[in-house]
Amino acid sequence: MKHFIFFITFILTIGSANGATERPNILLFMADDLSWHDHGCYGNKEVQTPNIDHLAKEGMRFEHCYNSAPTCAPTRMSLYSGIHPVRNGGHPNHSYVYPHIRSLPHYLGDMGYTVALLGKRHGMPESSFPFQVLGGRHHDNGEGVDLELDKARDFMKEHKGKPWCLVVTSNQPHTPWNRGDASAYDAAQLALPPYLVDTPVTREALTHYYGEITYMDNQLGTVLKHLKATGQEQNTIVVYLSEQGSNFPHCKWTCYDSGLRSACIVRWPGKVKAGSLTDALIQYIDILPTLLHAV
Repeated sequence: MKHFIFFITFILTIGSANGATERPNILLFMADDLSWHDHGCYGNKEVQTPNIDHLAKEGMRFEHCYNSAPTCAPTRMSLYSGIHPVRNGGHPNHSYVYPHIRSLPHYLGDMGYTVALLGKRHGMPESSFPFQVLGGRHHDNGEGVDLELDKARDFMKEHKGKPWCLVVTSNQPHTPWNRGDASAYDAAQLALPPYLVDTPVTREALTHYYGEITYMDNQLGTVLKHLKATGQEQNTIVVYLSEQGSNFPHCKWTCYDSGLRSACIVRWPGKVKAGSLTDALIQYIDILPTLLHAV
């Protein structure tokens, strides 16, 4: 019963891909340390996220998507394995799952998919998360290119006509907020969320955080342009996730709503109704079994 709500509101809505002449590709894009409410399509009128907002108009937006733990590694390893951190062994941050744990590359690989990852990894041991790693920084110091997005395009082109899964994991907007254009945001005019103390330091920090969110949004936009340019947009399931909350107080490392709740958007042309919204209560561990069912 644990995946019941997700299957009823998603799988029965889109139908199964069984019997299709071509199995769908999967593109999963994940932000890093981004509170669910800091997106335009989730009601934040300050931050600029045009590509994420457009994706929501083309797919289904989930109002109640949650993580099992409000830190990076447990969140990602539960997403890839479909098992809660306390069950897969990877509950502390920067930890390892049990050696017998299988994950997305195993399951999809058994089904004939090529599974690759570009960007932040955070899954150990590597034998439990055997992605084809395309590069990208695991942590970003703000210098040079953090994600070589041309590699995403090259992967899509190389594997066109064969089923593939590409996971693109940005380092943004994880601290330090050293990417993006903070000057696009006026610190004095920002409306602060109610859980933050209104100080000049907080307002200045928000401009850098929001600037980095917009930077990450542009990364997503570039990846989606590559998908469209390779002619595979119509046969690709796109999943956008925001991970757990930001590094502001009452978010990451806490079990408050801003710590455990996540943004989740799914687009699948012809299967998922454009501009749809669901109140279904889902968790990251639901995503892997749902994708396996869909393909």
